[in-house]
Amino acid sequence: MIQHPAQIPPEEMRQLLGSVWARQFLKPGGDAAKGRKVAETKKCITCHDHGPGPSFASLKGSFTVLNLTSALWSHGPNMLAQMQQKKISWPRLSAVDVDNLLAYINSPAAAGPSAKAGSTGD
Repeated sequence: MIQHPAQIPPEEMRQLLGSVWARQFLKPGGDAAKGRKVAETKKCITCHDHGPGPSFASLKGSFTVLNLTSALWSHGPNMLAQMQQKKISWPRLSAVDVDNLLAYINSPAAAGPSAKAGSTGD
């Protein structure tokens, strides 16, 4: 008996493919430990753990590449001025670096010692 392939209506296929494609932006699959190294080597920690930028711990929820892009668009010129004062070069991040950095930002490790101990911060 010959089995014919399933027929998927075009609208359902569009939604399915759209979801698969969007996943790369909304659910990064990086490594938090490698992300911490990215934050250190690219000097992100200089401003985001010790001011003047917001600490990674303050970034609540699921931080995505879309949030990161928006933040850089809005705050990039000020960030660049702060970095130039500290003699820090603007970081060049690969796609893997971004995935890993986002994994770190979204991890309990980025929230500091109280989060590691299981504190909810309430």
